[in-house]
Amino acid sequence: MTSQPELVRAALKYGSRPGFNATPLPALEVVRSDRPTGPEYAVARPVLCLIVQGAKEISVAGKLFHYDPSHYLVTSVAVPLVGRVTSASAQAPYLCLVLTLEQAAIYDVLSRSSAPLRPTSRRDYHGAVFVEAVQPSLGDAFLRLLQSLDEPHERDMLAPLYVREILFRLLTSPYSATVREVGTAGSPTRRIGKAIDVLRANFTRPLRVASLARASGMGLASFHQHFKQITTLSPLQFQKQLRLHEARRLLLAEALDAASAGYQVGYESPSQFSREYARLFGLPPREDVKRFIAQHGGG
Repeated sequence: MTSQPELVRAALKYGSRPGFNATPLPALEVVRSDRPTGPEYAVARPVLCLIVQGAKEISVAGKLFHYDPSHYLVTSVAVPLVGRVTSASAQAPYLCLVLTLEQAAIYDVLSRSSAPLRPTSRRDYHGAVFVEAVQPSLGDAFLRLLQSLDEPHERDMLAPLYVREILFRLLTSPYSATVREVGTAGSPTRRIGKAIDVLRANFTRPLRVASLARASGMGLASFHQHFKQITTLSPLQFQKQLRLHEARRLLLAEALDAASAGYQVGYESPSQFSREYARLFGLPPREDVKRFIAQHGGG
């Protein structure tokens, strides 16, 4: 059985600096932080996050998820979230293995199984995000995966096998229905994912829910039901979060003023933009920028 220090040493090899660190396997990254962080706003993608040291929590539509070396996290579609590292230090940095959940790889595992991996139904579906206890077999597979990356010939031969094993563990977990839908063409998760792709590409424009429903191949009522079930947000709420996340990036990274940032992401009313910004981020745009500069420095 894998010991946690072994996993930490293997992760440190590729997680040498704070932030996202690429590995020789494109689907795998190592995220590192040497200190606890404040709230960080992002749009997730379908991933499995296995923390080997430290702890983190994320909030999705107001629901809080905490994970650490004994609990992994999965997101099955792109959803707006707020996350913060809660346990980290220079001596014991936060280290998280982030494996992209690729549809083709999940389908490959499903198609290779001679019998159903785990009987599921829509009643077993738990939404776009879940946290589950780490079993020793999952940690073992991740350690072998990291060790296989050291040599190119081992990486080419063995890494796909260990990724397949990791996905097999997910597909035999209590939350298998959520992961299964990522790899199943025509599943509600895949269909809503197509609508989310359209929404993310056009979030500054007026929302046309009927167009999103057509992109998903669903009727309007079914689309609303599944969108809410999977993301826990309505399409309008989802669009607002996309707009506000991008506006915050424009304010902090490109130094736009609040009116310009709001207009650029699709708001016509500066007062409405300021109200909704403060509701999501806790402060109006100008005050949020001041807080960010005070916390992180800048001119």
